[in-house]
Amino acid sequence: MVAFDRWIAWSADNPRPFASSQQGVGSGEEMFAWEIDGQVVGPNMAFDIICNNDNTRWEIKRISDDSMCIRTGIDATAAFKPYVDAIKDVARQFADAFAESTAKELIELFSLDAEKYIEMCALINFVKVDVPNILRGTISHGRMLGGTRFQHFGLMHAIKCVTMLKTSREEQTRQVIIAKKKHRVDAQTFAQIGQLLGMTNDEMGIDDAGMMLSKLTHSAFDDPDAFLHDNWTSVKPSIAFDGITGVVFVKEDGFYAIAPNKINGVLTLDRFSADRPNFNVHI
Repeated sequence: MVAFDRWIAWSADNPRPFASSQQGVGSGEEMFAWEIDGQVVGPNMAFDIICNNDNTRWEIKRISDDSMCIRTGIDATAAFKPYVDAIKDVARQFADAFAESTAKELIELFSLDAEKYIEMCALINFVKVDVPNILRGTISHGRMLGGTRFQHFGLMHAIKCVTMLKTSREEQTRQVIIAKKKHRVDAQTFAQIGQLLGMTNDEMGIDDAGMMLSKLTHSAFDDPDAFLHDNWTSVKPSIAFDGITGVVFVKEDGFYAIAPNKINGVLTLDRFSADRPNFNVHI
């Protein structure tokens, strides 16, 4: 029986190598399989080791003193796909709206004070440099939230910039008639309706700023905090390890096992790399 929540040294007579020579078998997997009388399963399974005696299933992750971060497999990628897709949807709308813009153009289009120039420069730089990486599934903590040494401006800053731009134009409403009833809508909604009807910009009477904002329709722009909560801060690492008995962290001198109910306390989301979640380990 495997003891949880403490480091256990490898048995002195364990004959298996820590670094396996077998393709698709990770470090420590063969050693742990020997420790529990288990066997290494194929790389396409949702776990790494199954015990022969009790069919317990174990996921093995190597850590070191230099790196307390782990990368998950294909099953975890699928589990986190809704969150990654939501983040990519927002990034894609930034690309559609601002890819051809400059900070100076935004200042002029939205009649902003000159003091907003630096903020608009940061927004345009984010769209040109960071949005392509997000669309490739490379989403770091800094790229999401900003405020780090290497990433001062993140997606959440960009979203709040758009909220500010939309607020500056809220007074420009239009009238539409639906089912013989008159409705007042903002310029962005009016532009979206016009586009659906195949109207030109001139026919709609919408300027370039209104057309730009009409491309930013994601709910994240209405409630940035809810978007961040739903797709980043409240996401539970445990969904990456469904159906297992425990996660085992291995080093050359031993292993440390945690039960499923401890995963969310031990792991925190660090970043996505090629859509795959990476977690920091706190043991």
